[in-house]
Amino acid sequence: MIDRFSILSSLSAFAATLALVSSLSAQEPAADPAAAAAPTLAEFARRDPAIASVLELKRTTPAEQLRAILMLIDLGHADVAAQLLPELIAAKLDDAQKAALVGEFGTAKFLKLIRLDPPVAKDATPNQLAGVREFAQSCIIAADAAAKDPKRIAQLIAQLNAPTEGERYAARVDLRAAGDAGMLAAINALAEAKDEAVRGNLLAALADMRPAIDAPLLALLADSQGQLRRDAAELAGHLHVAGALPWLSTIAVTATDSSAESAARKSISQLGYPEPTIHEVQKLLRDRLAAIKSTPVTTFDDGTVGVWWSWNPQTKQLAAATYGVPQLRALTAARLARALGEVGGLTEPNDRRAVLLYSLEESALLGRGADASLKEVVGALTPSELSTTLATAMKEQYTAAAVMIAEELGRRGDLSILSSNGGMPSPLAAALTSPDRAVRFAALGAIMQLNPQRSFPGSSQVAKSLWYFVGGAGEPTAIAAAPAILVASDWAGKLRGQGYDAMPVKSGREALVAAIDPAVAPRLGVIVLDSDIGQPLLGEVVYQLRASDLTANVPILIAASGPRFASAQRVAEANSLVYATPRPQGDGSLANVVKEALALKPTPLASTEVRTAQAKQALEWLAKLLAENAPYDELKRDAFLVDRTLMAPELADPSVTVLAGLGTPESQTALVDFASVTSLPIETRQAAADALAASVKRFGVQLKREQVVSQYDRYNASETADKPTQELMGRILDVIEKKDTAAQK
Repeated sequence: MIDRFSILSSLSAFAATLALVSSLSAQEPAADPAAAAAPTLAEFARRDPAIASVLELKRTTPAEQLRAILMLIDLGHADVAAQLLPELIAAKLDDAQKAALVGEFGTAKFLKLIRLDPPVAKDATPNQLAGVREFAQSCIIAADAAAKDPKRIAQLIAQLNAPTEGERYAARVDLRAAGDAGMLAAINALAEAKDEAVRGNLLAALADMRPAIDAPLLALLADSQGQLRRDAAELAGHLHVAGALPWLSTIAVTATDSSAESAARKSISQLGYPEPTIHEVQKLLRDRLAAIKSTPVTTFDDGTVGVWWSWNPQTKQLAAATYGVPQLRALTAARLARALGEVGGLTEPNDRRAVLLYSLEESALLGRGADASLKEVVGALTPSELSTTLATAMKEQYTAAAVMIAEELGRRGDLSILSSNGGMPSPLAAALTSPDRAVRFAALGAIMQLNPQRSFPGSSQVAKSLWYFVGGAGEPTAIAAAPAILVASDWAGKLRGQGYDAMPVKSGREALVAAIDPAVAPRLGVIVLDSDIGQPLLGEVVYQLRASDLTANVPILIAASGPRFASAQRVAEANSLVYATPRPQGDGSLANVVKEALALKPTPLASTEVRTAQAKQALEWLAKLLAENAPYDELKRDAFLVDRTLMAPELADPSVTVLAGLGTPESQTALVDFASVTSLPIETRQAAADALAASVKRFGVQLKREQVVSQYDRYNASETADKPTQELMGRILDVIEKKDTAAQK
């Protein structure tokens, strides 16, 4: 029979033991395993023979130290590698030593090290390999700089002609690792090389640089000459560069050098095509030009920009630059059009207009003047053909070509280009509403040069454009719109810190009114909209800003709340100059996202210097038109803008002249006030008094009684002033009282 009492006694004793253990546990918590001391290298070595083998290796040089670290990481023992890392980092290697490590171990190993030390939050536990990211990145940067060092690249170019294939192969590998710098050096060397063996070694090096060599190779085929073009043709066939066909075909039927012709025909055969006739080449080029809009363009990042390689025949240099998609298409078309001209395909007016449009855009984008052949094409076009080409340029967003064509129309002096059927504005008049500042100014300049003496379709935009450029003087502006005015004010303050004359508003309607203000729109650099803006809603605000020619080219930043971020992104996707981001938080965050929004626009807002120069020219045009009673309505509509330019030293003189021609109470008041400012130079004030005299002579005294009384007070207060000031204040009263002899003549 089981002794229940004994069992109960045993259970009680066990329970007491558990209670005691629990009590002790509560009083003395177990040690944290993480807090325990990490095993030493010797302990690691005793536990694992593989670790022991690595640790036994020599570790006296940086390369030996890094090799041991990498081997331990590959074995899965990052914890052991972490104990070797401080020794390597503490060595404080110079750039040459770091570059040597990358050269020995390869970039991939350093990228792996970077991934093993990802960024962590400030309060998070550091990675066991903390610090290896910064070390690896510094090594890659040092290696990149060393690879692009001109002296080293020159040595590699020389090494391409070494006596052994091993040396030549090593030079090709290192030259390719140098990236664009190595490729440019090899191409420049190829352009100068005379020896056949040297050219062969250079071509072998360039062949190893594919696909990076493809775009520069097309530039050489299109625009280089002589032996370099022959070598480019040979290389294009060897690499089977399909995009080279139009230029290989052009060389095959036009080359005066038999070796270049032979190389081009051989390459065409290597691409799998028969030898072309000149008529087949003309058709090929016309077909490629016709399909230019649908031809894919190679871009990077967000797909709005890409790199263009070009060969300058004058400087014999290859260069690369970044352009927007419309410009990339224009540059491609210019090459095709030039090739079409080489094969005698510019017999039709449409062909001549095409080569003019694309070539003008190309010469402006690449910073080259129009060559003799291009000037000949321009001279052969009638004003009507130029006008048609201008319309195409604006439609296709070829702004550089549009500017040059507008300027040419002004030089032609043919007023017939301002006429049109059906009462619609001519292309030149329509350009006055272009959202592109440069096109608008060129069109305005052309019309001022033509100097029409009667109205024409679209002439109402002349006055608007003149005041647009007057209003463009000064610092860039910005608008910050948020339903909470404190938030809008905070954003505006941060934008002021970035150099903007920023203003806060609290509704969509206020944002629209501010954006089209004649004193704001011409210098508007960016608009920041909160996603929760209302009256009207966000989508309508963005639509109206995009629809106005005054704001169509202004980048818009949408700062979105969490619930409305998706809808803000949809608005941005539908508009090329709109960028949506979560509401910026913290110092510097707004500046960063504004920078992202500005990057959407290929051409930034014109500089303050450019806008001020345009304002000065517009003021001079206005003064001339006012003096001549030109046939433009509303020349005085936005005259209040002169109040801003009058106080700018570089714009004071033309502003005074405009005020003299306005003949309004406001303009005469501005002249009187300006002439009475004792802190201004006496010569400037005397010019204002002369302008007042001219205004009174032409329009009579327009001043109100209060202004006249105020001027008498100023005269009396000048009793103690210097003699020139006293004489000036007396003359102003003489003008007002019509006693001034200059005003009476």
